[in-house]
Amino acid sequence: MNENQQPVAPKPPSALTELIRNVRLAWRLLNDSRVPVLPKLIIPAAALYVLSPLDILPDFILGLGQLDDLGIVLLGLAFFVGLCPRGVVEEHRAAIERGEHTTAATSKDAIDGTYRVIPDDEAK
Repeated sequence: MNENQQPVAPKPPSALTELIRNVRLAWRLLNDSRVPVLPKLIIPAAALYVLSPLDILPDFILGLGQLDDLGIVLLGLAFFVGLCPRGVVEEHRAAIERGEHTTAATSKDAIDGTYRVIPDDEAK
């Protein structure tokens, strides 16, 4: 880099990219057993509002009717992520940034072991 060149700042993610990241994060959090049940109810409640015929702005008003549905979905996502345990959220965000596509337990979460079946007649 010569003297006349300025460092280039990274381009911020687009709104669509950020929305996709938040949906992936919400999906991972919904499938995580460390997240309490009560916050998990926010996502179905937002979906129920979108599917409900009762709206703040009726859907037959083109544009505005769909805008309130989108707002409820976005607020529901933000509220859900905000109520999830911070450490779990950061763990999933880091995994998404690393490009991990699975929410399966990592090796540190698994316990390796063996077992054997004892027939009833031997157990006495």
